[in-house]
Amino acid sequence: MPLPDDIDLLCIAIKDKAKKEAEKIISDAKERAEHIISTGTQEIKRELEAQKLALKRKAYQEAKKKTDSAQLEARRLVMRTREEIFTRVMDMVHKNLSSFKRDPEAYKKMLHAMIEQAASVIAPQGGKNLVVLCNDNDFTLVNEVATDIASKRGIKVSVSKEEMTSEGGVMVLSEDRTMVVDLSFEAISSRIEPKIRSLVAKTVFAGGEQ
Repeated sequence: MPLPDDIDLLCIAIKDKAKKEAEKIISDAKERAEHIISTGTQEIKRELEAQKLALKRKAYQEAKKKTDSAQLEARRLVMRTREEIFTRVMDMVHKNLSSFKRDPEAYKKMLHAMIEQAASVIAPQGGKNLVVLCNDNDFTLVNEVATDIASKRGIKVSVSKEEMTSEGGVMVLSEDRTMVVDLSFEAISSRIEPKIRSLVAKTVFAGGEQ
């Protein structure tokens, strides 16, 4: 076999060099392509994660809004229900007081207890004689009770209907009017109101908003 001449050797060298350069170019291109694909894939993953996080955050915010709104409405419902129950209870208290007037004997005993209680409060403070205020309808009954108490206690008890507009009960004053014991139905209801409200708050929906 004849030896290759210089031109053949040159052609072979150029061919080998070109092949190596082509291989290098292809290799570099493949590396860049893989890098681009890898980077692109990671960016896509990050974007997807970011979108998922944003959706989760949005869903959480929406859920929180709904939860807060539901809790607020629940608190309003509890407060409204408590107020309705409180109003009904106070109405019952008022009706129970008023019901005594339908039974003259029971009402007479109540008035007697009221005036005796007031006398026990006023007497130790120097108010021996009493002034009892009542409404016009109760005047006869109150006067009868006052006469009985005055006789038993040995004191003076005067009865007046001029300054009393209450539905029932009495106001008892010392003779000089410096001491007052208000046992009118309205005053009794007013004094019991905070206790009733507290009782309703503690016993109705006790686990809810106070």
